Amino acid sequence: MKIRSAGATHVGKVRSTNEDYLGVFDDLALYVVADGMGGHAAGEIASQMAVEIVCHTFETALADRTDPSGDAPDPGHRLVRAIELANERIFSAGRDDPALSGMGTTVAALWIDGSTGYVGHVGDSRIYRVRRGVLEQLTSDHSLVNDYILRGIMTPEEAGSHPMKHVLIRALGTGPSVTVDLRALELEPGDLFLLCSDGLSNLVPPAEILSTLEAPGVDVSLRGQGLIEAANRHGGVDNITAVLVEIGAPR
Repeated sequence: MKIRSAGATHVGKVRSTNEDYLGVFDDLALYVVADGMGGHAAGEIASQMAVEIVCHTFETALADRTDPSGDAPDPGHRLVRAIELANERIFSAGRDDPALSGMGTTVAALWIDGSTGYVGHVGDSRIYRVRRGVLEQLTSDHSLVNDYILRGIMTPEEAGSHPMKHVLIRALGTGPSVTVDLRALELEPGDLFLLCSDGLSNLVPPAEILSTLEAPGVDVSLRGQGLIEAANRHGGVDNITAVLVEIGAPR
């Protein structure tokens, strides 16, 4: 598949530091967004570790044509295992260094293998797909309020203003192991994927995300910048990160 991609991040209008981190690895057809959390600079460290470890694991696995575990190659497991390894190392770093204690991060990753896209995530960073004019959220937030919504305890409207809307029930680095959600999707020419941190998805309404992504004749990098500008127009209360991946016709 022919791929056009771009990534951008911004500190926003309120925060003094940017704890988001992104990876656009066209040579691996791998795209990652991470949103760190933790005191001092720990969130920045956790998100950077997540992206770099996932990338390095893929480089190693693809070089020797095996799964990171040493088993026969399994595309879906390869992405899951890379995220699991990132969790293990972030957790160990936080356990061994008091300055990093309590750090963690979300992760949202897209890997394209032939005509299949693999979506893996932990936390509330999201992956969307635009196909034939429809915006679809491919991930489900691992947050307290989303869990309440799924259990029928709370409505989406109530969740939007809930004081604990940013509380995660699953993240990298908060425990020795983690469950990674994985989806495999058949790709179509024209598919457009957006990976983003909640500094974008919490502020920009879905209709505005879609209209920005579908701007005619606009390069993917400019559409990504347009999303960041939209989040800042809506207050920019958090760090903002967007990675766009557009699928073209087969090579």
